[in-house]
Amino acid sequence: MAKVSLNSITTGYSVNPPRLLVYGFEGIGKSTFAAGFPKPIFIPPEDGLDNIYCARFPYMLGYEGVIEALDTLQTQRHEYRTVVIDTLDALERVIWKKVCQKHNIQNIEDTGYGKGYTWALTYWQQVVDRLTALRLDRKMIVVLTAHATVETFKEPGMTDVTRIAPRLNKRANAIVCENVDAILHATRRGGAAKGKDSGSIIVKLEPSQTLAAKCRYDTLPPELPMKPTDVLDAIYKHQRQLMNPQPQEIRPQ
Repeated sequence: MAKVSLNSITTGYSVNPPRLLVYGFEGIGKSTFAAGFPKPIFIPPEDGLDNIYCARFPYMLGYEGVIEALDTLQTQRHEYRTVVIDTLDALERVIWKKVCQKHNIQNIEDTGYGKGYTWALTYWQQVVDRLTALRLDRKMIVVLTAHATVETFKEPGMTDVTRIAPRLNKRANAIVCENVDAILHATRRGGAAKGKDSGSIIVKLEPSQTLAAKCRYDTLPPELPMKPTDVLDAIYKHQRQLMNPQPQEIRPQ
C-alpha cells in the first residue's frame, strides 16, 4: 500500500475515461450502441450477442468467470479500449445464483427481510472495484448496459410516482449508479414532426420524476443521438474545457 504524505496531494481536475450506463427497453439497440465504442471487449454474463459483431469472452461464465475476465483485462497485455458488461440484469441473476450457492438456499428471497440482496452487494462491489481499476490503471472506457423497467418511486415528502429505471434491485442499482459518470436512457424520440428526425433514437441524460438518468458532465445537453461518436465527442469536449478553460471576459465595474 502506497504511503500517504502531503507530497501526494494534487490540485486540479482529473480526467479519466468515462463510465457509462445505458439502459432501455428490449430492442432499442443497447448492445449495438456499446459495440460502437473504441475497440470494445464484451463480457456477457448470459447468451444474447449472436447478432452483434464484437470481440467477446465466452458466455455462461458464472460469477467466477466474470471476475476472471475482468482480472484478465487487468493483468494481461491487450489493445482493447472499452470494457462492456452486457447486461447488468443478466449479471444480477449470476450474482444471485452465487449467493444461493454460498448460503445453500434455492432462491435469493429465501432468507427473508431482503438479506439475500444485501449479501449480493459484496459481489457487486467486487465487480465495481475491478471496473474502477481498469478505468484508472488501463485507461479503459466502461460501458454497462441494462434493460429498463417501470417502477414506483418516492422521494421524501413527495407522493409516489411511476418512473423508468434500470431493471435492477434497488440496492444493486444504487451501488452501480454511484460508480458511473452518466446514466443514459435509450429511447425513441416521441412527438417529433414528420421528417427525417421523427422517431430517431436518442439517449436522455437529464433526470426527472419519471426518468432515472444522471450526468456528471454538466456541459452536456439533456439528450444526444444514440451514437457512440456523438456521446464521446460531447464528453471529450467537456473534459477539454475543464483542462483548458477559456479566459472569462472582464467587464469594467
